[in-house]
Amino acid sequence: MLGIRESEGLLVNSNPQSVTGYTFYQPRKRVAKLLCMVNSAPDFGQQPLVANGATDLLSELYGDAGAHARSAVGMAALPNQACVEIEMILEIED
Repeated sequence: MLGIRESEGLLVNSNPQSVTGYTFYQPRKRVAKLLCMVNSAPDFGQQPLVANGATDLLSELYGDAGAHARSAVGMAALPNQACVEIEMILEIED
């Protein structure tokens, strides 16, 4: 089983500190929203099932604070031939 830091690393591949001064391991109040982009064929319509993996992981990591709004969409292509790209908006503590 992965620890919290390793699990978060699966979801985040950017450095939010460079824009906001926020460090990723600062306490957070909650996960506000996810946008899950799935590299998929035109006839594939189960993007929400793919996004369930991220939703389940955040719920396991953060409990009620991991509950979030979510969108899941299909894309014809993603950068670097990625299968899934996830944008996550966190509410951080002051």
